[in-house]
Amino acid sequence: MSPALALLAWYLALAAAGVAVWPLAARALGSLPGAGAALARPLGLLLGGLLLWLGNAVGAVGRGRSGAWALLGLVALAAWGSEALAAILRPGAAPARRRPPAWSPFLAGEALHAATFALWGLVRAWMPAARHTEQTTDLMFLHAVAGGAGFPPEDPWLAGAPLAYHDLGFWIAHWVARLAGVGPDVAFNLVQVGSLAILVHAAFGLGAALARLDGAAPRRALAAGGLAAAAVALAGHLAFWTVRGAGGNWWWAATRVVVDRDGAGGGVEMIHEFPFFSYLLGDPHAHVLAMPFALLLFGLLAAAAVESRERRPLRWALLALGGGAFLALDPWELPGIALIFILALLLRGLDRGHPPGAAALRALGGTAALLAAGLAVVAAWRSSAAGQVHGLLPNLDSPTGLLPGLLVAGQFLPGVVLLLALAAVRIGPSRRALALALLGPPLALVLALALAAALAGEPLAAVAASWTARVPVAPLLAAGAGAALLLLANGARGGAQEGGERLALLAAAAGLLLLLAPEIAFVHDAFGHRLNTVFKLSYQAWPLLALAAAHAAVWAWREGRRLRAWAAIAALLAGLPYAPLALAERLGERPPEWSLDALAHLAREAPAEAALLAWVRKHVPPGTRVLQAEGESYRPESVRLSTATARPALLGWIGHERQWRGREWEGLAAERSGAIRRIYEEAHGGELAALLARWRIGYVLVGPEERRRYRLSAQREAALAAALPEVFAAADRRLFRVPSSEEAP
Repeated sequence: MSPALALLAWYLALAAAGVAVWPLAARALGSLPGAGAALARPLGLLLGGLLLWLGNAVGAVGRGRSGAWALLGLVALAAWGSEALAAILRPGAAPARRRPPAWSPFLAGEALHAATFALWGLVRAWMPAARHTEQTTDLMFLHAVAGGAGFPPEDPWLAGAPLAYHDLGFWIAHWVARLAGVGPDVAFNLVQVGSLAILVHAAFGLGAALARLDGAAPRRALAAGGLAAAAVALAGHLAFWTVRGAGGNWWWAATRVVVDRDGAGGGVEMIHEFPFFSYLLGDPHAHVLAMPFALLLFGLLAAAAVESRERRPLRWALLALGGGAFLALDPWELPGIALIFILALLLRGLDRGHPPGAAALRALGGTAALLAAGLAVVAAWRSSAAGQVHGLLPNLDSPTGLLPGLLVAGQFLPGVVLLLALAAVRIGPSRRALALALLGPPLALVLALALAAALAGEPLAAVAASWTARVPVAPLLAAGAGAALLLLANGARGGAQEGGERLALLAAAAGLLLLLAPEIAFVHDAFGHRLNTVFKLSYQAWPLLALAAAHAAVWAWREGRRLRAWAAIAALLAGLPYAPLALAERLGERPPEWSLDALAHLAREAPAEAALLAWVRKHVPPGTRVLQAEGESYRPESVRLSTATARPALLGWIGHERQWRGREWEGLAAERSGAIRRIYEEAHGGELAALLARWRIGYVLVGPEERRRYRLSAQREAALAAALPEVFAAADRRLFRVPSSEEAP
């Protein structure tokens, strides 16, 4: 299939997923004007992918193309059938719930989705190869889901063990790939194209919906949606201005401007990735694929918050299932999701007139009930891998400084401050309450650090010295979060807030709290410091703060405060030049390939390897173990055979497998490295046969990696050839088959 036809097929598959659930999206998101159309695709993808995932878990669904289309039909039948049934049973209710159509935001959103899809399709066709960073891990997951057997699929990098990574995003990608009729190597690029287009469309729809809730006309909402889409998906943070021109990798360095201290007094770069960087890098990791679905959950919660008097079982079921799905989609999102659940349900309770204490308890109970229900469904079928999380640790010695903090989040702060100021004018809280909200959280932060230091046995003077060595950004974040929560609560109780305003405040409060959390504590994982916590929580905060700041700018403009609106817009889009400049830098690294196949470059650069992969895919049954050299992290060529064919090897990228599996790693990996070395270097006769049988090896590869890693001599290679029949040879690659027990002499 040509790249153009593959792009069209993927685009139509995404459209089909959205159309299939259109009635569900309209009902669940009806209180957010236009959001049902903007979020229909992620809703359809989530439901279809979950059905495929759970169907494979119970053995009821296959992974072929016919099964994919059957699932699409099942989702469409359920959605449209329930709509028809509702119209029959309640003929007067359905029309009453619907708003008059607003065609300009709908058509603009669809046009923006199509334009983003086409543009990023050209970008991925220019540089489709999976050749750097961690692209190989994502390609391996796609092949494992597509070509593996059983559930969870067998890990191609650790034969006999199930995949241990959160893989639901790759099941969703596989479902769309089967609908579109493309393989994993092409899906690797198309899933990035579709994900970015959906993210842009979702941000546009939410931004426009918030503006329309505050009374903006449909055409005026276009500007709000466009500003939100640009801020969420296209802009970079301000740090890129400080590294621009500092070498060819400045676009990468823009995400590594915060440096923590390690235990030995050295520096550890933190990661502050943002959506456009992720897509430019080209690694379709779980956190990248998850963001459109996180915006879907925000939309569902927002619809519940502004429609507090309605009870919609469908919406609550979708929220429970969607929240639980993140256990398999990206567990790092769960703290942020829980936070937004709590705030939205708290807002709903205050709207209903519940006292603050009772509303808070109801919000906590409702969040626990919803997430527990969804998590129970997903956890029942998830892999048993232990993971790498060991608990929480206080952040006593590595606070983010004010300047680095402003470089990675400063573009949102003018808009957030403007939002707080506009809300304060409308609501009019007392000066005492506002001062308490601004000063109380920073003081609470100081007390929390002192308590954590005492519990950890750390000298308070040493902690104070670390936190005062430079001005920290944490007090600013704490003050902003406190003010946002105060205004949100006061406005809900007083009924003075419009719908878009309260949702913008909710997003601002959640975003600031997510940025603040790693300043207080971090997840203790395999890294031993707060890198992952900073990375994942700041990534989740990005779209929330962007939506809040964009809404503030539009609100100020509508009220005639044009200078303040322009200031917020200028700050919000100050990182927008990153996109064209970084894209030009990346496209200039290599000439265009004009393909969507992640491994098409092998036909030119390593034709013997390409021939080997084709032969294995055709002649080696899935699940058959192929012995290859022990993998070396960040070297795709060291694991290409297992990655691109899903035929399991004994050991792939060890560093990554160790991170994914945590405490289980040592037991699973025991003796594998030694067995591989023994087979390649010394074993012969009965010992060779015994090792191959013990590890259930079906084929043995001898190629450049094996010769380099184990220093295979011509004599040793000849000995292997004498013991095992050769079934493939091309240039510097040979594949030997291990005879079955019936063939053994």
